[in-house]
Amino acid sequence: MTLCPLLLHASNQNPRSDGMHAYAVKKLWVMAARARPRDFSAKNPKFFPSPSGNAPPRYDEREAAGGLEKLTGCKSLRRLALHLPGASQMAHLVRWGPVAVLGGLLAALYGDVVPSMIARWWEDEGYSHGFLVLPLAAFLVWRQRGSLAAIRPERDGRGLLLLAFASLLYVTGKLGAEFFLMRISLVVVLAALVWTFWGFSRLKRIAFPLLLLASTVPLPVLIYNRLAGPLQLLASAASTEVALAMGISVYRDGNIIQLANTSLGVAEACSGLRSASSLAVGALLLAYLELKRPGPRVALFLLALPVAVMFNVLRVAGTAVLSERDPLLGTGFYHGFSGWLIFMCGFGLLWLSARLLRKLFEPSRVSGEEKR
Repeated sequence: MTLCPLLLHASNQNPRSDGMHAYAVKKLWVMAARARPRDFSAKNPKFFPSPSGNAPPRYDEREAAGGLEKLTGCKSLRRLALHLPGASQMAHLVRWGPVAVLGGLLAALYGDVVPSMIARWWEDEGYSHGFLVLPLAAFLVWRQRGSLAAIRPERDGRGLLLLAFASLLYVTGKLGAEFFLMRISLVVVLAALVWTFWGFSRLKRIAFPLLLLASTVPLPVLIYNRLAGPLQLLASAASTEVALAMGISVYRDGNIIQLANTSLGVAEACSGLRSASSLAVGALLLAYLELKRPGPRVALFLLALPVAVMFNVLRVAGTAVLSERDPLLGTGFYHGFSGWLIFMCGFGLLWLSARLLRKLFEPSRVSGEEKR
């Protein structure tokens, strides 16, 4: 399908005019914008009448373009008819053109922000879950494609306010060299675009995948250090009390635990903040899968931090007990394996907590599953 039928129709309205080229182009865009693509197909007898009632219409691009040139005496219209796309291609251009423009703008703005965040995922074990969360969020959106398609898209100007806020975050982060603001602004921009072009109903459907994406953004260094320091002291103090209760002679000096044969330093990596971030993502997933009400979901998410701190204290205390017997047991394989073991235990406790919250606050769902 080409634009030759539209040009022929335009030439019939104003034949042999000196301004034929401009008129045809103007008529072309007006008709393509107001009518459906099938109205300008070669099967439409309005533009291509059949020689007989039953014979199919015959259409040749070069013959139509040559006839247009003979009719108007304008070679530029012949070239226009041969090279411009058809109405269906114009419909695709109108539909996907803004998407391509927005994608190009996002690529230009965040071309250096996204690679730096992925590099942080690779270097920092506390945020390595980003490699799993990113495809998981995409899968959750794809899983809801049916329900999203059932919601009628509606443009909402209120999304522009959120877009303005995201732009403010990006500009502030760019001027202040704060990577967190620039990275988190990408998630806010995606939410604003969905709200603006698809409506608030569709935004609510994909709010959880967007929240998962936000959880992969590393915290600012200033906030991370402000949280890591008190957690280090808390872990060292609590683990010292646990070791004393188990009969181990131990003395604490700040975040240094002095044993009879060796000393242990509760470093920043052992503060429990990394496991807390990973358990927070696990709590989000459990809240999304196991719970429906906002209250229990928020309670489960807030439970991730104390669970992480508690199991980190047990990890440090266990390391102190083993190091009292053999200093080599406090390093190497045990140190790495204990981190995975503590995370699995913390995730298991969160799962049990989710089941308990579901039984207490959502008994109707539990009884309905038991009947099935």
